Amino acid sequence: MTKGLDVDSLLAEVRERGFAVRKFLSRREFLDLSNSASVDFIKYAGGAGQRTMLGEDRTVNVLRTDGVEPAISLHGEQYYQAVRPDLLWFYIDVAAPYGGQSLVADGIEVSALLSSAVRRLLSDGGVRYSRVLKVGDALRLYDVPDELLLSACLAELGIRVQQSDGSVRLWHDSTAERLLGSDRVFINSIVIVAHDLRADRESGGESVMSVSLGDGRPIPIDVLDELAAVSESVANVINMPSGSVLVVDNRRCMHGRRPHVGGERVLLSRMARLHSADGR
Repeated sequence: MTKGLDVDSLLAEVRERGFAVRKFLSRREFLDLSNSASVDFIKYAGGAGQRTMLGEDRTVNVLRTDGVEPAISLHGEQYYQAVRPDLLWFYIDVAAPYGGQSLVADGIEVSALLSSAVRRLLSDGGVRYSRVLKVGDALRLYDVPDELLLSACLAELGIRVQQSDGSVRLWHDSTAERLLGSDRVFINSIVIVAHDLRADRESGGESVMSVSLGDGRPIPIDVLDELAAVSESVANVINMPSGSVLVVDNRRCMHGRRPHVGGERVLLSRMARLHSADGR
């Protein structure tokens, strides 16, 4: 077995530093590797980005971008709900000609560098993610056919819901940090949601999701700036040519992307649980 397909060494590296990179793999090798190292693949629902399925396989998402694409802020995947994946798998099927480097930031390092005032503010009452959607948009976003199944899906994800005049208000109360073994980890979706909200307001658009302190107060701009700056300061910048695989421990590391320009970029992704022996 080649090093790129050695599941044991890959998982050992993920346990050691929170992520691993393998290069020069085919699409088939990527699928075989992720199948060997993960269980309980999770369907992508409720997030941003226009993803399609890879053929009939609903566990493999395809994201195609072209032209100029902005940066994606560092974030934990699906921390706006209670159910989220352990492992994230990314495969660069076609790399962008310029830019598009992946970012990975260790939440243990971020937690250790945040000021005590910021940690105290976010830990006292937690954070709240919320959004208001038309019922039809919610059905599409969560990939369910009717409102009864939508309610069941949201309950399973730990998302509270309130219906009113053809719309639904969704919210989830969460934390900015979590414990992983004995380590305190800063991992959440605060910065990316706040960044998108700010960009939408500046452009006159309507934001899909917002984030606040747990009691509904806005998170101060200087706090958001510190969260972004500290996360960026410890981020690993990873060049990802075509055929590259990035595996991220979503319980520990946030991920993001530099902007890219020119030509098509095709990304395959999967979200999964760890084998039980690899949890901690």
